[in-house]
Amino acid sequence: MKETQEILGKYLCNDNLGEYRFCEVTQIVLFSECKAINFFTNVECSSKFKKPAPFHFITEVPITISRDKSSAWKLAISRYIISIEELLKLIGDTESTGLWKFNGENVVIDDFFPIRYKICARKQSNWWAV
Repeated sequence: MKETQEILGKYLCNDNLGEYRFCEVTQIVLFSECKAINFFTNVECSSKFKKPAPFHFITEVPITISRDKSSAWKLAISRYIISIEELLKLIGDTESTGLWKFNGENVVIDDFFPIRYKICARKQSNWWAV
């Protein structure tokens, strides 16, 4: 078992941090004709999630973000709910392979995954600090 997987398992299982059974995964993925790259993944572990929910796209159609038509990149946002056990397996597999494999799709994860720190925005006067 990988280090991150062990640490998360320690806190998310056995009610150590809360009664989490499921988590919601929201992903922003950039893709072209030849590959998909994870841009951002948010995992929310909460007792409000009571059962799995299937993978679905939040974006009705992919959003084109390239100016150059020769390298047409698109953006799509998806969401699904999985068990904590599934999440831990996904993270372990991702650390080993560099690919987030879910719903029959492989998404390339860059060297920054998994991030060890949570960054939260907070308001300071009239601007947002991260």
